[in-house]
Amino acid sequence: RWKTAVPIYHLSTSMCPKHRKAVLAKIRLLLNDGSPVLCVSTQLIEAGVDVDFGAVIRFTAGLDSIAQAAGRCNRNGNRKTGIVHLVNLQDESLGMLPDIRIGQDKAERVLDDYEENPNKFGNNRIGPEAMAWYYQNYFFARSSDMDYPVSAQVLGHDDSLLNLLSVNSQTAAMYGQSKRQAPNIHLRQSFMAAAKAFKAIDTPTRGVIVPHGQRGRGLITALCAAYLPDKEFDLLRRAQQFSVNVFPQVLERLTNAGVVQEIQEGTGILFLADSRYYSEEFGLSEKPEGKMEVLCG
Repeated sequence: RWKTAVPIYHLSTSMCPKHRKAVLAKIRLLLNDGSPVLCVSTQLIEAGVDVDFGAVIRFTAGLDSIAQAAGRCNRNGNRKTGIVHLVNLQDESLGMLPDIRIGQDKAERVLDDYEENPNKFGNNRIGPEAMAWYYQNYFFARSSDMDYPVSAQVLGHDDSLLNLLSVNSQTAAMYGQSKRQAPNIHLRQSFMAAAKAFKAIDTPTRGVIVPHGQRGRGLITALCAAYLPDKEFDLLRRAQQFSVNVFPQVLERLTNAGVVQEIQEGTGILFLADSRYYSEEFGLSEKPEGKMEVLCG
């Protein structure tokens, strides 16, 4: 047993990039010194974060996510073995997260198949054979989504990106009904409509500048004092490191409570006006965590 308290750190996208980098630096320093450390993190840590823990505990998810988490265990080969634990929550609510729900279900199937015949998967739960079988099951379960459907709310009629960028049958049919003849062109793709409908990350979040540390508070003060804050490009560039992307429903609650405000009316630049709602431990919160500080008056 450790004789002293083990430091615990949190990582998530509720923390601004500057905050996350500072926490990661502390974690790496402890790990490099061989000191015990615990890190509680969202999937954030699976995306290109170079850390090497002795053990990883992860909730069951898609096999690709499991493999990414496992990649943070004994990453540098400094130990004889690393230990990865999977925890299957019985009451986890994933109704609004179909990607995770389906991935979790198909990963469990692959892991069950592995237990029955490890040789079939080269005795490797996250090896190429297991991954191939996982993706085969995953994409079959999501075959209806593979053509990337687009709703009438976005496009004016129900369609898909695959159709818009290939035969474009619906648009051609509508043209025929209107002009009483087929379009007299060989290339019928709707590139502009597809471009407007496409979203690389389908998450309508808004950036909010947060008062992390003295530099974060200083940026907010400087932008509030600026004559044309939306033209202060250097300040806005630096503010990216002190911004948190917030989902619409959370942003609405914080805005209605007066916690999130515009730097100046009409600029569209949002900032966290009440410092109590940003924790130096886990980032943006919907509940006050500290002392009130006037940031922009």
